[in-house]
Amino acid sequence: MQLMMQAYAGRDAVIVRVPVGGRGVRVLVSREALEERFAAGPAPQDWVYAYQSHAEVIDAVVRAKVAKATPEPVVISKHDFPLVQ
Repeated sequence: MQLMMQAYAGRDAVIVRVPVGGRGVRVLVSREALEERFAAGPAPQDWVYAYQSHAEVIDAVVRAKVAKATPEPVVISKHDFPLVQ
């Protein structure tokens, strides 16, 4: 069973450490990405819930960015996900 990484809301992003290659990679998931791509509400706790609910999809993007040598913290924006209509 995979442990849920602790996520918390910053000013305009959810901050979390995602396990990649045996280490925790620091990640900032933008409020905009969570609200526009994952239907999060406007409150910080809504962003955290949206991250937790969609962690598998978001973490896959993080792993792909780390594989391309993206520096930390890895920033995830709405542009990292296709527009869902």
